[in-house]
Amino acid sequence: MKNLMDTELKPSLWLRHRGALLIGLITILAIAALWRFQSGDLRVAASELVFSTATRKTLVRTVRGTGVLVPREVRAIGATVSGRVDALSLSVGSAVQSDSVLLTLDNPDLSDALAAAEAELEAALADRSARETELRNAVLAQRATVGEAQANWRSTQSQVAAEAKMKGFGVISAIQSEQTRFKAEQLQQRLALERERETNMQNNIPVQLKALDARIRQLQGKRALAAQRVEALKVRAGLAGVLQSIAVAQGQQIALGTELARIASVGDLIAQVQVPEGLSEGLQPGLRAQLRTSAGEVQGRVTRVDPSVRDGAIAADVAMDQQLAGARPEMSVEVTFEIDQIRDVLVLARPVTQLGKRARVFVVDSASPDRAMAREIEIGRQSMSEVEVINGLLAGEKVVVSRIVDGENETRIRLQ
Repeated sequence: MKNLMDTELKPSLWLRHRGALLIGLITILAIAALWRFQSGDLRVAASELVFSTATRKTLVRTVRGTGVLVPREVRAIGATVSGRVDALSLSVGSAVQSDSVLLTLDNPDLSDALAAAEAELEAALADRSARETELRNAVLAQRATVGEAQANWRSTQSQVAAEAKMKGFGVISAIQSEQTRFKAEQLQQRLALERERETNMQNNIPVQLKALDARIRQLQGKRALAAQRVEALKVRAGLAGVLQSIAVAQGQQIALGTELARIASVGDLIAQVQVPEGLSEGLQPGLRAQLRTSAGEVQGRVTRVDPSVRDGAIAADVAMDQQLAGARPEMSVEVTFEIDQIRDVLVLARPVTQLGKRARVFVVDSASPDRAMAREIEIGRQSMSEVEVINGLLAGEKVVVSRIVDGENETRIRLQ
C-alpha cells in the first residue's frame, strides 16, 4: 500500500472550472444591471400614487386652524358685599335671565344699617316739615301785623280828611289837624316797613329750608346705598345666558370682591382656533374664513389675532356671519382662512416630500408616460393644499406628489 503522503492530490472541480464560472457570473451581473437600467430603478403601481399637473393659475393661499366654539361673552359675577352664602338658587347649566337670582347672602349688619338710615331720614323729613310750618306761621303772623297797620293808617287818613273840613269851619285848631296828619304819615311808614318784613320772611323760607333739604338728600343717598347693599345680598346674573360655574358653597363666608359664579351668553358663539406658527403669515383681523362643525358650515371673519406665539401656534378669534342651529359651547371647529390670492403663477399640489422651500419629486416623462424622473424643484408661496413653483417645472408637466416607498435614493421609476 502506498503511503498517504505520497498519494497524488487531484484538483477540485472549483479549481478546474473557476475561470469559466467567474466569467459566467460577471456576464449574469452585467445582464441584470443592463436590464435594471433599461427597465427603471423601481417599479411602482400608478394606482397607489397621487399625481398633480403644474398649471398656471391663481393660487388661493389658505391656512387651516382647529379649536372650539366659545361664548362671545363670559361674565364673572363678583360679590359686591360681604356675607355668608345662605342659599343657592340655581345649578350649573341652568338657563338664566339678567334678573335671575343665582344665590342669596346673609349679612345682618347691612339690614341694621338700612334700618338706621331709614330712621335717620324720617327724622330729618319730620324736622323739615316742622321748620317749614314754623316759618309759614311766622309769615302769617306778620301778614296779620301788616293788616293791622294798614287798618290804622286808613283810619288815620279818614280822620285827617275830616279834620281838614272841620278846620275850615273853625271847629278844631290847626295844631290838632297837623298832629293828626303827622300821625297818618307815621302809620303809613310803619305799614311799608311791615310789608317789607312780610316779604323778607316769605323769601327767607326757601333759604331756611335749603340746608334742611341738602341734609335730606344726603340721608336719602345714604338710605339708597344701604338699600342697594341689602339688595346685593340677592346675587343676580346680570346677563341672559347659561350658568357656567358656581365658585362658592352654601354656608361659606365670603369677602367683598370674591368671584361667585360665571355666566356664559348663549346664541352668540365665536370660534377660538390655533394656527401653526409656520402657516400664520398674513393672518390678520378682517380675513374671511370658512368654519366647519358637526352642526354645519358657515362663513365668518377674523376679529382678533393674538400677537404672541404659544406652544408653536397663534390663537385667533373668528366671528360667524350667522349663528348655527345646534351649535354649543366647546364644540370642535375647523376653520380655513383665505390669506390672499396670487394671480398667474405656476401652481402644483403640495408635495409630501417638501422640505422648507425645496422638494424632490418624480416628473412623468411626456414621451414615455410609464417612466418618471427625479427632479429638485424650488417652492415659493404656499397654501394648505397647493404651492407656487418658482423653478424646476414647466406648465403642463405631470408630477408625483405622494411619497414613494423606497424611492428616496432612486433617480427614476417605472409606473405600472
